[in-house]
Amino acid sequence: MAPLDPREARAAFLRSFKQLAPYKHRYEVWRDFVTMAACSLHNGLFKDQAREEEYLQIIAAYKPEDQQQFPLLLACLVNMLQAEPRDVLGPIYMELEIANKDAGQFFTPPELSELMARINCDEQLSILEDQPFITLAEPACGAGGMVLAFVKVLIEAGHNPADKLWVQCIDVDRLAALMCFIQLTLWHVPAQVIVGNTLSGEQREVWYTPAHHLGFWDSRLRKRREAEVTPDHQPPAPQENDEPDEVPARPPPAYDEFQIDWQGQTLTVRHCAAWLGDETAHLEIISADRSPHPISETGYRSHFIRPEHIEEEGGPVAYVTAWLRSLDDGKPKQLSLF
Repeated sequence: MAPLDPREARAAFLRSFKQLAPYKHRYEVWRDFVTMAACSLHNGLFKDQAREEEYLQIIAAYKPEDQQQFPLLLACLVNMLQAEPRDVLGPIYMELEIANKDAGQFFTPPELSELMARINCDEQLSILEDQPFITLAEPACGAGGMVLAFVKVLIEAGHNPADKLWVQCIDVDRLAALMCFIQLTLWHVPAQVIVGNTLSGEQREVWYTPAHHLGFWDSRLRKRREAEVTPDHQPPAPQENDEPDEVPARPPPAYDEFQIDWQGQTLTVRHCAAWLGDETAHLEIISADRSPHPISETGYRSHFIRPEHIEEEGGPVAYVTAWLRSLDDGKPKQLSLF
């Protein structure tokens, strides 16, 4: 089946959330959804027993029929994020009027975050001419809106954030930090998300997105640090007793590549059937010149999905074709960013 349109997904999310567990306060339901989603996404790659137990303790406090609604909320969130990298959780949190306004907690609108990212992106993007990747620090990350806006600009410039960007995000509010973790995870951004205080240096929890582990960013960051402390940024000469770097245990995901001619526009479909074990497949839909197409205004779409959904449609080409048809109303369109 083709994914929901982001607007339909947002409406479905709000409708389900408002009806979910009427015997609990809306803030408590939101906190529980965010916490369980974060624990699930983290433990899908590296199981942490404490986070598993936190998940089980939370879900046990809900009736069976309500327990079944939380995965549906996460599915709606995935669809909301498909259109482009942007903060969708922050605006919904504010719209529901459950944010901590007494503590001065407000989430920057995505449009303003994108404007700020475009104003400040040129210098950072120029670094990629001489270096393999850039790093970004967000000392009061909220739900990750500024980072996601920069990710959008990076993709539009033709760069893959999973390979060209590493982010450190910090927020004193655990709920906000976990919202950030979820959205960066779903957009496959390598990141360290810290629940703590930037000013005091306090760190209560540290969460790493799956993209951090899968991209071997510990090794990449260590090598950069080693290069920066040597003259002329040259890597240190190996010593006789130095241990070689650990050989990565997980090979890069294998992709099959296909071409689709959609109404005169050539689209490349890259498909990894087992991106994360046998439970998660990955699709990339890319236009030849990064021009907009029905699935993405940036010309690039990253989509994680269960493999059986692709098989149900008859394979990756059939799946993407059905998706394109579901978004095409038959009317002429000017596919432009302007």
